[in-house]
Amino acid sequence: MLFRDKATDAMILTNDDIAFETGIDGVKFDFNYGCRVKFPDDTYSVGFVDLDSGSPLEAEYFPDNVVSTKAKYFVRIGIRIFQNGVLVWSYDYDVTGQNVRIELLMADRLGDLILFFPYIEKFQEEHQCNIYITTTKKYVDIIERNFKKFHVVAIDTLDDFDATIMERLPEKFYATYYYRTGYPDIGFRRNDIRKIGMHKNAAEILGLDVIDGYKHKLLPTDKAKSQREINEPYVCISLRSSNTCKEWNNVDGWQKVVRYLRDVGYRVFCIDGDPIENDIHYAGIIDNGCELRTGYEPLQDRVDFLYHADFLIGLSSGLSWLAWGTGVPVIMISGFSLPYTEFENPYRIINNSVCHGCWNNTNFDGQVMYSGCPFYEGTERTFECSTSITGEMVIEVIKKLMADYKLNPQLGTVRKIDKL
Repeated sequence: MLFRDKATDAMILTNDDIAFETGIDGVKFDFNYGCRVKFPDDTYSVGFVDLDSGSPLEAEYFPDNVVSTKAKYFVRIGIRIFQNGVLVWSYDYDVTGQNVRIELLMADRLGDLILFFPYIEKFQEEHQCNIYITTTKKYVDIIERNFKKFHVVAIDTLDDFDATIMERLPEKFYATYYYRTGYPDIGFRRNDIRKIGMHKNAAEILGLDVIDGYKHKLLPTDKAKSQREINEPYVCISLRSSNTCKEWNNVDGWQKVVRYLRDVGYRVFCIDGDPIENDIHYAGIIDNGCELRTGYEPLQDRVDFLYHADFLIGLSSGLSWLAWGTGVPVIMISGFSLPYTEFENPYRIINNSVCHGCWNNTNFDGQVMYSGCPFYEGTERTFECSTSITGEMVIEVIKKLMADYKLNPQLGTVRKIDKL
């Protein structure tokens, strides 16, 4: 039960049975955890080669005469099987017409998930294969609504996985690729994600070039058909994130921004999923006219509401990625990550004159920075990457965006929405 053991500690949910026969009794292969090969006895050995570079690939060895490549990301792999040193079988990767599973079970953060979809589409188009996505239940609807070519299966527990193998997934998959953003998790992508940025993660895992012009409208549903719920011009804001280091920790920044937006004629809606009642900015934004639309709504409802907003002001977090994927301008306030980490954005705010970019610092082992400010915790410089971003700095970027899009909420003009 080799891969079941891994599933309990790393959510690597892979069918233990290696899928395909080679024609040699007891020798089987597939590409479901890197390239896997199983032998009947130790008279056999295998060599793996990168077909594009001609270079040999490193292998790792498991009990029961199972060998796999260390690389679990996409590589066009050649398999060369030997018995007693003599080549007896060879095979080159060809996924055309085959079943491929994209495992997104660890894409628990919304932003991590959004940027994967266009690359999965591109992978399917380039390789002409059948795509099955396994994900948690909360993401099934938004994937099915926007990407109808994919088979989407919800898995929340190991028991779900066992059941879906029998009931909702094909008996055999040719290949499986795994979403990971851990540090460094090199086995699941070629490079440390802190060096390449979140937006390149899917390209690394699926062996694709970064999509040219990869900027907006990643969710292709025709949202122009959705009803505008709020008649007046409005803006969305997002205060909360999965970690304090991602948030805008300036004590009066959000209050100043909400007051400015209200003064120029906008209704302002906070659309965070997590409750904000205990947030330090809560009373200030309410006092200045922010309306709450918080709580966990279906993601497609969030998309429809965002779509008609003039813009979103947020953080390096899921709702910013969701707005960007919807085609909505995003003002991103972020000091903990460097600009290449997220999508290209002319309205990103960072203060380069103070300590910043700790997320991209590869000297840290794992996610140590998420427990607090990694350099200045407990001092007056704690989280200075965001406390030093002032409300006035954000307001200047709001003015630029409004000028770029010719927005005048006092006259009732709103952002022009093009049909997708």
